Amino acid sequence: KDNRLVFSGYLSLANNGGFASSYLSARLPDLKGYKKLRISLQGDGRRYGLSLLSRLNQPSVVHRYYFSTVKDEPMNVEVPFADMYATRRWETLPA
Repeated sequence: KDNRLVFSGYLSLANNGGFASSYLSARLPDLKGYKKLRISLQGDGRRYGLSLLSRLNQPSVVHRYYFSTVKDEPMNVEVPFADMYATRRWETLPA
């Protein structure tokens, strides 16, 4: 009913830090009727990437989208599915 996931914490650059990751294995409903994903976040001025993996049709294909944040600004980032690009082992695949 709530239709959201929460991933929160503090990203530190100390000790060569700066990477955060979250993994969710779930069966999502059919997304054919949807055109985008919305992410609500508190910006820190850094650039982030969203990676979505589907094992249903194309094994090892990850769809990526990068976005920038504004420091100390609450933001809603719209991620149009059409703007995501497919990669396999970090190589961009033809559209």
